[in-house]
Amino acid sequence: MRNLETLLKTAVDQYRRILDAFDALERPLGQGEHRVLRERVEALEICQAEARETDQLLLAKVQEGRTPPHVLPLMREYRKMLEAAAERNRDLLNKARVHQALVAAEMAEIKGNKTALAGYRMPAESRGTVLTNRY
Repeated sequence: MRNLETLLKTAVDQYRRILDAFDALERPLGQGEHRVLRERVEALEICQAEARETDQLLLAKVQEGRTPPHVLPLMREYRKMLEAAAERNRDLLNKARVHQALVAAEMAEIKGNKTALAGYRMPAESRGTVLTNRY
């Protein structure tokens, strides 16, 4: 089993990658680039799964006993990364909800326009009969 210091360094690095992944989601989310967004979400989920495993190992290591004083700065950095990731996640979730609402409104408008256009269609049986009846 790895020591606490190594686990903390690994966790801090993983959360840095998660924050980078959050940053990479910003532009495609704002511009509605769904394919790019899907790819980046998949990459984020891989980073998060790795971080979850490390978090569990860290928790077990911390519960074993005392924390050596020399790792306290790393623990503070780890905590800072966790807080930053949680805040970034909230921000992105809010932006995703706004984007979802905009897409829903756009779809409703398209549906309304489609319904309005359907009212202007001539029945199939009378199409072309005006010209046909004259000649």
